[in-house]
Amino acid sequence: MEMASNKLTLKSAADLVQSRKHEFARALAGRINPDVFEKISISALAKNPALLECTPSSLIMAFADCAALGLEPAGAMADAYVLPYSNKGTKEAQLQISYRGLVKLAVRGGSVLNIVPRTVYENDVFELSLGLKEQLVHLPARPGRDPGDMIAFYAVAKMKSGRDEFWVRDKAHIERIRSMSRAKNAGPWTDHYEAMAWKTVIREFIKYLPTESPELSLAVDIDDQAVVLPDDRHRVVHEAPAPVDPFEEAQQNSRPESEAPSSHPDTLL
Repeated sequence: MEMASNKLTLKSAADLVQSRKHEFARALAGRINPDVFEKISISALAKNPALLECTPSSLIMAFADCAALGLEPAGAMADAYVLPYSNKGTKEAQLQISYRGLVKLAVRGGSVLNIVPRTVYENDVFELSLGLKEQLVHLPARPGRDPGDMIAFYAVAKMKSGRDEFWVRDKAHIERIRSMSRAKNAGPWTDHYEAMAWKTVIREFIKYLPTESPELSLAVDIDDQAVVLPDDRHRVVHEAPAPVDPFEEAQQNSRPESEAPSSHPDTLL
């Protein structure tokens, strides 16, 4: 295991990124200007000083993965984030894809025009009909009225064919996913719960959509590497059997066999 005995400075980390500029440019394949990607990567380092404690090789790998996907690793509307994790006492950088990044990759495949996530609150009007005539109705609580607690999350995909597809998960399902993350009480799950819930929904949803983006499968594989237990970075954790989710059961039963999900078990975020 590589030891980060000497903490990087922002300048030395920036020099490290700049030294791989040509490699990043090849991986970007014209999707992002290499100069822009370099500046965004250095900005990510400046905004999160903890990254300077990570091993240089893990930093380069994280930014290389981001370049291979053609995603931006920083900014208010970032496609992905490079985050520090501890691996047996050594800080290592890992790439995590945001829900926006997953949407961008799905759209890149050509069959999906857009995917929009939404949150359902207990005082909203929410009706879900499945079967031969699927329908989703969501009327938010009136402005000024307490919306109540979050109770469900869903995503709607606008397809190039003209169809609208949707996927719904209740909060209990989201909490089951969260409970098996070692970062369930820190980081994105506490600071950006809604975004993580949307990401959970979209990750499951894209398995059913006819996307042809090779980067999408790669993104999920890379994102899985950030799903770790203490001192066990390379172990991919799979969701244990859980009670049947009525939303999932109904939606799966309404799909034709050609749209059946992969037999590979769901992985955590």
